[in-house]
Amino acid sequence: MNIADLTLGKKIYIFAKGLNGEFLFCNENLAEFTGLDSPSQAIGKTDHELLWRATAEACRESDILTMRGKQFCNIPEKLVRFDGQKKIEHEIVMSKFQLLNKDNHCIGVLGSFVDNDANLLIKPKTHKSSKISSRIFLGNGFGDIYLTRVEYVIFRQIILGMSSKQIAINLSISPRTVESHIENLKGKLDCKYKSEIPIIAIQNGWIF
Repeated sequence: MNIADLTLGKKIYIFAKGLNGEFLFCNENLAEFTGLDSPSQAIGKTDHELLWRATAEACRESDILTMRGKQFCNIPEKLVRFDGQKKIEHEIVMSKFQLLNKDNHCIGVLGSFVDNDANLLIKPKTHKSSKISSRIFLGNGFGDIYLTRVEYVIFRQIILGMSSKQIAINLSISPRTVESHIENLKGKLDCKYKSEIPIIAIQNGWIF
């Protein structure tokens, strides 16, 4: 299923940037938005080289703050884009968080944005059967995957960039218990590292 289908027809623009602001990845929607023929053409470019260069400095400033640990979740922003000589102002809702490697070191920014009237978050559904009402369905993009309520809370807090120690404090459980739940999450989401969880989430329609 296309990610756009998960937000009632609203397009989701997804990207990843390196430490110096260079694009490491973007989805097809963002490539089209930039006037490029394919996502691969964006790789290595910076905001200063794309159609929204008028607001490139503001983009870079928020990227730096994100890499320093500040969270941007569903923040309204104005993006100015030039299509030829035509100036177009876009009201968007932006989310950014740290892009982490397998050692949990920040290597850039992972982000997404949508039109400001789009759904900001795909709300999870509990299964209709009362026998398993404690399980939470993540969404069609994940396939037939259900999380326990504790796994779901930890899933969201990982996406928001919290460490296992922070999660343990927030939930009043031991770090070892948190790590056990994270192992279960990794198994269900078919990923090897904790740092892959936010990427998998955003690829399957979650915007924070």
